[in-house]
Amino acid sequence: MNKYRIQITWDEEDQIFIARVPELEGVATHGKTRLAATKHAEEAINLHLKTLTAMNESFPQSIAEKNLSGNMSLRMGKDIHETAAIHAAKLGKSINEYIVDLINKDDNKDEIEASLEATKDLIEGLFAKRISRVTTSKTVSSKRRHK
Repeated sequence: MNKYRIQITWDEEDQIFIARVPELEGVATHGKTRLAATKHAEEAINLHLKTLTAMNESFPQSIAEKNLSGNMSLRMGKDIHETAAIHAAKLGKSINEYIVDLINKDDNKDEIEASLEATKDLIEGLFAKRISRVTTSKTVSSKRRHK
């Protein structure tokens, strides 16, 4: 079993599960099921680590090994700090809550984009049907007038 995190997301367009390994740049694969995508990711991780070994390069530390505390110190310019405080206040949140929400939104970006794309496709389909009905209606009305 590997120590690296595998992120699984659904790709609506290709109808497959995408598996990514954030700690290992460029390691991504897919499968028709979650299980298949996970299995392929495990294989990709092993191949990546073998390649690093062959190149005498060190392995990136996994997030699981870092023993994260949940606290972090963040340095930024006063202007960025002020902007973050203003945005947080507008939302009725602390700066900490605001930043955590931004990070969570970025983590879910693929799912949000897929949902937006599906909504766009639905709207375009409904619009096309409406245009088709209007065009058909005008054609029928025009034929009636010319009789």
